[in-house]
Amino acid sequence: MDENTYCIDYQDLEKKINKETVLIFLTHLSGFAADMDKISEISKMRGIPFIEDCSQATHAYYRGKRLGTFGRASIFSLSLLKPVCTMIGGMVVSSDSQLLGKLKKETKSLPQGLKLPLLSEAFRYLVYKTATQKLIFRLFVFPLLRSFPAPFDFLSKYQRANKITVFRKELPQSYFQKYTWQQAKLGLVVLETAGAREETRTKMAYYLHQHLTNPNVQKITLLENSRALFWTFPVRVNNITHFKKYLAKNGIDSTSYLLSVVGDEPAFAHFNFKNPVASSIKKHTLLLPMYPELDQEEAEYMAKIINQYRAP
Repeated sequence: MDENTYCIDYQDLEKKINKETVLIFLTHLSGFAADMDKISEISKMRGIPFIEDCSQATHAYYRGKRLGTFGRASIFSLSLLKPVCTMIGGMVVSSDSQLLGKLKKETKSLPQGLKLPLLSEAFRYLVYKTATQKLIFRLFVFPLLRSFPAPFDFLSKYQRANKITVFRKELPQSYFQKYTWQQAKLGLVVLETAGAREETRTKMAYYLHQHLTNPNVQKITLLENSRALFWTFPVRVNNITHFKKYLAKNGIDSTSYLLSVVGDEPAFAHFNFKNPVASSIKKHTLLLPMYPELDQEEAEYMAKIINQYRAP
């Protein structure tokens, strides 16, 4: 990773490509576009196709072209709290009709007994939607969160589905199960309205990004010719616990990354590599509130409070 853009490190990518490399898997983390000119150049020069992970970048662009339309294919996880949510599942976008045809043939209907995880995810979704309603969150949830020590965030830990990191040698069979009709209906409805919601989020995010001027709080460097989604709004500080306490004292919620640093996980130890930049990013990054219902007054207040912060 690049510690300024939180995107892939292109020089590091080229160093790691060898004769066994058959695919580049590119994630547009938090909706921040990677440099698609560089990725396309590396892919073409090395003869290696790439796939885009756009789970957090459904409405992000590079040079006016939507992310997810550059590579051989793109994947979108549509799980809990993603810009488009169908509880469990995802979608694949590609102009390769043979690839899509093969994927369609390999999908199968969901057995009746395996619908319990879907119901469990639906329950968690309802819990989150209720808990994050503005009035409920302000009056009940946020005061409860502030009563816990700063590093502890039970709401985020409750949301995380993959609580244990494992190394898979093949894709789980559940990845090839068809949607239920209820999920398909939900996904289509949400897709129709996602553009307007994400445009509001993006507008407020760019306002906040422009007005953060505190040198103690490092904001992400945005790529020229791109339009980020800001699925999260990461800022980098030396002491995230101190900063989190300061924000909470001033009525602003925040959380740290739930993502695992792969090189630090025991399940991946046999690869014998480290991700020092990713480890540093996780250690020093705090995520500010950024959601479609955020309004101008709230964005202005956040900018004001953050610009007044003094590091210890």
